[in-house]
Amino acid sequence: MPDMLLMEALEKMDKTIESYQRELNTVRTGRANPNLLDSIRIEYYGVLTPIKQIASITVPEASQLYIKPFDRSCLKAMGVAIATSELGLNPQGDGVGIRLMIPKMTEERRRELVKQVGKMQEAAKVGIRNIRRDLNDSLKKLSLPEDEEKGWLEDSQKYTDDYIASLFKDVEPVTYNVEIQENEETPGLYRLVNPYGAAFPYNQEGDWNTSSDFYLEINAIDPQGVYIETQALGFDWGYGEFLASSQTAQLLADYDLETIKAAGGFCGTLVDGVITFPTKALLVSAASLDGWYYANSNGAFKVVLPSASKSSKSVKAITNRVKADKKNIGGQRLKKMDRQFPTVANKK
Repeated sequence: MPDMLLMEALEKMDKTIESYQRELNTVRTGRANPNLLDSIRIEYYGVLTPIKQIASITVPEASQLYIKPFDRSCLKAMGVAIATSELGLNPQGDGVGIRLMIPKMTEERRRELVKQVGKMQEAAKVGIRNIRRDLNDSLKKLSLPEDEEKGWLEDSQKYTDDYIASLFKDVEPVTYNVEIQENEETPGLYRLVNPYGAAFPYNQEGDWNTSSDFYLEINAIDPQGVYIETQALGFDWGYGEFLASSQTAQLLADYDLETIKAAGGFCGTLVDGVITFPTKALLVSAASLDGWYYANSNGAFKVVLPSASKSSKSVKAITNRVKADKKNIGGQRLKKMDRQFPTVANKK
């Protein structure tokens, strides 16, 4: 009986994620994507029909869509439907099809997009949590033995965490400016000042801690063995304060850096003033999450260094506030987190 209740809840969570993905596909970024037209329908022989079912949609260029109806009599209706939609695009007809030029993403549009996607994520997250609440209520009504009930409730929470984590899909990597400092006493030891504070496009008012400065420390003393120490980031999306780390930082408890470098896939590099990391080399967690989650699973995270401002203060002291959870080493408890933290660029 408990397994049936769990399966039913997971099916509902699946449908919530699918609905969120369909909605996300209709968001206009700076790239041409046929899924933008998923919500556009016209009346065809008395039935409201999605454009995708009665036309071919191609991407002749990265910022261009071309729609060619199978029945040319639909051409005008398609143009009107697109022009009056919330996409904000101007259809250009040529008598055979419709050309849509996707404008480049402006900073204003990017921030609007972040807010729009944030609202979608929040709605889906609430839906998933409501499903978990109903599941837990149903499990408790079964009057199971205490240990068995506890096990099912833990499973409920784990699945909920995984589904919520899957909501965090990157729409498009973003570049923004932060202050970067290099330690005077230890060249190659950098810290980004408040990288996930007000400047972070994915944050909304109230998400970050304003009581003090927070830093993202990056150890690039060895340009071929770059890693991020375990540290608090100073922002909270409802899971407790987020923490950052890296697989290298975790592995250093048992192995030396040369061994980790030789294994491959764990360390970042500093080349020509740009710090990059392999996919899934970075980790993120929060107080209410069980263990570490992979970050940077698309490899988009990078830091472009300027002639970084020098700091006479020791950066090492910053990382002592948070201890690494050594039990998570080896990836056995690491869960895939699809949210990609965006690109970070230097402050000019």
